[in-house]
Amino acid sequence: MTGVFNSVLFTPLDVVRTRFQVSILKEDGSRNQDKLSHVVTELYRTDGIKGFFRGITARVLTAIPIFSYIFGGYEALKWFTAREDWDKQ
Repeated sequence: MTGVFNSVLFTPLDVVRTRFQVSILKEDGSRNQDKLSHVVTELYRTDGIKGFFRGITARVLTAIPIFSYIFGGYEALKWFTAREDWDKQ
């Protein structure tokens, strides 16, 4: 659940960051002086609110197995270190 929440929360920031990085270089290789606010405004103007969540499906689908492995590993490590016969080995 945390992974899904994390994906929903940070996808708009990643989309804006990626658009900002792409907007820095012009086609002729020179640098563009776009501000972050211009990138956000242009994204909202062209794609609306949905533009900020572009690619969220892929992020959520990859977050679910990743965080389930992390949680499972944590629980296994907790079980292994909390055994009563730990001192006997």
